[in-house]
Parts: sequence; C-alpha cells; structure tokens
Amino acid sequence: DLNFGTKRWIANGLYECDERSLIQHVVIPGMTVVEMGGSIGILARILASKVGESGRVVSIEASPKLYKIARTWCPVPTQLYFIMGCAFPLSDASSIHISGFKTDGSELDGRAEWEVSSKQTSPTAAWDFNRLGREKGIVPDVLVVDIEGGESVLRSLSGQIPSKTRHLVLEFHPQFYGSEGITDVTACLAREGFSPTATSGQCTLFTRTD
Repeated sequence: DLNFGTKRWIANGLYECDERSLIQHVVIPGMTVVEMGGSIGILARILASKVGESGRVVSIEASPKLYKIARTWCPVPTQLYFIMGCAFPLSDASSIHISGFKTDGSELDGRAEWEVSSKQTSPTAAWDFNRLGREKGIVPDVLVVDIEGGESVLRSLSGQIPSKTRHLVLEFHPQFYGSEGITDVTACLAREGFSPTATSGQCTLFTRTD
C-alpha cells in the first residue's frame, strides 16, 4: 500500500534511523517497551527483537492506514502487540480533547488534532499510562515517543511518567511549536528526573537520574 519511492527508502534502512541509534544501548532482553506513534511497525519489530521472548513491546498508532500496514506487512512476534489509537506521555489524558486525525502529505506522516480542554471526554479517548496499566497490565521500562507534535502536551500538563520508566526516546517536532517548545518539554521532563543523555537528529534520549 506504499509507493515505490517510500518502499525503497525503507528498504535502504533510511527510516527512523535516529530512534534506532538511541535505543541501541538502553533496550535489553526482558524489558517492557511502549512506543507511542508506531507508524508501520519497523521500529516496533526492532524493539521486539531486542527485548526477546521474555520482554514485551506495545506499539500505538493513530492512523488506521498505518496501523493496518504495521500488522500485516510481515509476521508479528509474540512479544509485540499493536494498538490503534492516540497516545500521550501522560498518566491521565482525560483532559485531552481529540477532534480528528490529519494527514500532512507524506505517506508515513500524520497527526492527531487535539487540545487541552475542560470538555468532558471519554476516559478511553486516548491511551495514557493509567489506561495501559489498567487494560494491558503494562508499565514501560523504556518509552519511545514520536507523535508528531503531541509531545508538546508536556508544556502544560505534568506527565507523571511511571517511576519504573528509566529511559525515554523522544522525537521533537519544532515545526509545530518552535525552539521554545523544546525548552518547555525538556524542563517538564527534568522535573520528573529525566536528563538528556544523547541526541540524534531531532530525537533525544532522556535517562532518569534519580
């Protein structure tokens, strides 16, 4: 379901290179990893191979098209589980009002349209840490976040990331919120005990230091 140029780009190993380089030294066998923004599931399968059969990977993708491709383009390891839906790096995302999903042009791009709102929303409208724990029994050791600007929710809300989570790989999208947004998100993570320890492109590895 992808065009030839996109397939060739993927086949040449040019997709999600920054995330791949940053997970190399933090993901080990037996870990639980949550990926928010899984696209077509390439990084999810790499993560599954690194955690092994004793680990677990949950990959969440908001685009129905990309979710379908992720589940069908090659076999899914038993330790990998795909979820279709919007996800935010928050313990409680009930104040997030999601109005739709927007495709930005590229086959592999797209983002949820959302706002922090006082409107009453369903507690199952978005995936957060509380819902992952309640419905899937998942608390991540490592969190990977690539949600096309959705990380900016940390500018106004505390993530309250679980204490078990020691590493966070986050792709910034300053085209949506500028360099000041990067500063704000980094400051929010610092308040939760995370410090940047490595960067690759627009991706940063944060490690909990407490």
